[in-house]
Amino acid sequence: MANINATAVQNILNTVAFPEFQKAFNNSSDFLGQVPLQAGKARIQIPMHKTGMAMTATSNLADDAGSFAEGATIPNGSAQGRQTVEWDYKSYGTTVSIEGMVQAKALAGGYNAMTDMLADELMAGVDDLKHSIHLDALGVGVANTSKMSGVKDIISASNTIAGVAQGSNAWFASYINDPANDSGDDDTALTVALMDDVFQNMVDVRGATPDAIWTSFAQYNAYANLMSDKIRYIPYGTGDARFQALNYNGIPVIPVPKYDATRMDFVQSGDWSLQYLPQKSYTAEGKLVEGAFKVESKDGAGYDAISFTVVAYLALVCRNPFKQGSLLDLE
Repeated sequence: MANINATAVQNILNTVAFPEFQKAFNNSSDFLGQVPLQAGKARIQIPMHKTGMAMTATSNLADDAGSFAEGATIPNGSAQGRQTVEWDYKSYGTTVSIEGMVQAKALAGGYNAMTDMLADELMAGVDDLKHSIHLDALGVGVANTSKMSGVKDIISASNTIAGVAQGSNAWFASYINDPANDSGDDDTALTVALMDDVFQNMVDVRGATPDAIWTSFAQYNAYANLMSDKIRYIPYGTGDARFQALNYNGIPVIPVPKYDATRMDFVQSGDWSLQYLPQKSYTAEGKLVEGAFKVESKDGAGYDAISFTVVAYLALVCRNPFKQGSLLDLE
């Protein structure tokens, strides 16, 4: 089965299958549809403020920045400490086998037919990756070093994310309202007052502008029941798709499949992205092909087939966890 090499498969995957794969992400109503899938740099490094994150009145304060009287000394601005935070890529992959007859039919039909048939075969296998990536991006299951940090890990005040301990670095910690205080008490019923607390702390204290609320279907329905006859819907879009969501202060409340059933996350969606490390290869004509997937061939082990490993390096990135908030331990 030497007719098709790994480079040719990688080129087909990244030029034909990957755009459809990316479109499927962007048009999805699940979590992967809420964050853009985009090419990242070799190292995802983000410089961040360590001081001055909270909104405080500074005008006319000595040795600070603000207004000053005519003829007076211009205030000295407080130093804005910075730290560069680096997010690590994690490896995701699968193995795709293409039977000998499929290859023979494709090759007999010419390059275009081979492209289409291989793309179909590859997409069937690669699509299985999407489920695993979706769950890890949510932070489902036990965190380990081989998985990306998920939204549940990032929107926190006590985890270590991208090498930064949130518990001892308030500038990297999210706003958390946990009515049960993680004390083993019973979960708390959702109320508008609890939602207002998170929203007001984000806006008035942290200067955030939340534009989406990610939550489970359980809490989505709880909020709908709370609003009763006052319920209002708001349109929101992801990619080319359009959906309806519940309205909270002009913010869409978006139910996400497999989301933690006991939490509501108030987010600045523009801070979030799912980044991939671009893989480059060249066609026989010397054209550069770039996409998310790296492909290598494997021995067919005596079968009339050729197997390819398909690997992508991914990271869920939040540019500013401080500007995100969460309501936890809801029943």
